[in-house]
Amino acid sequence: MNIYDTNFQICEDSCIISNSNYVQISNSNYVQISNSNYVQISNSNYVQISNSNYVLSLDQLILQR
Repeated sequence: MNIYDTNFQICEDSCIISNSNYVQISNSNYVQISNSNYVQISNSNYVQISNSNYVLSLDQLILQR
């Protein structure tokens, strides 16, 4: 586990670290969790989950309120 600064941390092997700003988890794929704004997950394809607004899945777009 490497902590680069107080704003983000990187942990490998599917570790999860909470932080006041955002958490960036790398485990051969890429997961970025932003603070109450969005979750961006890429895994060969691309998934973006917005905050209670929409979910963009691998194959479809699901609008949520």
